[in-house]
Amino acid sequence: MAKTKIKVAFIHPDLGLGGAERLIVDSVVGLKELGHEAGIYTAHYDESRRFPEVSSINVHVVGGFIPRTLAGKFKALLTSIQCLYIAIYLCILCPHSFDVAVCDIVSLPNVIFWLFRKPVVFYCHFPDKLLARTLQVDAHGHGRTPLAPVRQLYRLAVDFLEEYSMRYASVTLVNSRFTVSVFEEAFKSLRSVPMVVHPSVQPAEEDGDYADDLAPDELIVLSLNRYERKKNVEIAIEALAKVKELIPDTTYANVKLVIAGGWDARLAENREYELELREMADRLAMRSKVIFRRNVSDSERRDLLRKCTCLLYTPPEEHFGIVPLEAMAASRAVIACSSGGPLETVEE
Repeated sequence: MAKTKIKVAFIHPDLGLGGAERLIVDSVVGLKELGHEAGIYTAHYDESRRFPEVSSINVHVVGGFIPRTLAGKFKALLTSIQCLYIAIYLCILCPHSFDVAVCDIVSLPNVIFWLFRKPVVFYCHFPDKLLARTLQVDAHGHGRTPLAPVRQLYRLAVDFLEEYSMRYASVTLVNSRFTVSVFEEAFKSLRSVPMVVHPSVQPAEEDGDYADDLAPDELIVLSLNRYERKKNVEIAIEALAKVKELIPDTTYANVKLVIAGGWDARLAENREYELELREMADRLAMRSKVIFRRNVSDSERRDLLRKCTCLLYTPPEEHFGIVPLEAMAASRAVIACSSGGPLETVEE
């Protein structure tokens, strides 16, 4: 048991299935194992899309009445308002329910906790201003609109709030040395250097046979990512098509690519990107070689890692990349882009 018991409130905008959520859930579980009290406050929680450990965690849905978007727009601003509301709710209605707050994704609540003299730890996965910049116009031309100047003004305001509120954190943490360098470049007005705390993974376990549609003699190339364009999953399909020219037909006949990851029906990009990937597989005559899976459970995820030959990790400039660690914990080779966080974890 911990010598001094503390109560920790985690503020996270949307408790789904992803690397950020994995970190939050593991942190709560770890604190509870040490004898502390910890709970998660979120604006959205879908029990059908959760990690199994969440069933033993106190999850409080606060601010769910605030819309996620308005006509598909203003997501960053409305997410900030949701988290700001959660912080106000905690400080005014439940001030004795927590000693320390932990925020990630959105930094605006830092100001509220500072005003109420509550210690707050902010975990920066990656500066949102840079994420928004890369998403505005991608390689497919998505994001070009006649209202681009208006969007730029909107982003200037949101980016200012992000940098301004960052300074009110008691402690700022990041997930990699790569993110430190990006953080310092993005927030030049901040003098303090954030501390690196790498996310961790659970030891590999064999707890069932969930990928029963995969034959034992198949050579499985696995891609584990959310269905988002920035994950660059299309290069996995292109690579599989090129491999056909490099290996014997008898070997290639046993090769399969499994694309699995988080998929949310509320998000248009998830729906669109999956369709784009399926169309690419059809166009390259690879449809029979590519298997698509959505929202795999932790058990299915571990089973896929156990059965795969290697993990193909496609996101460029990834902030940290928890999936390569999961693959290495399962003793699987990792092929990743030579940039960003994976350079700190994949040695060769």
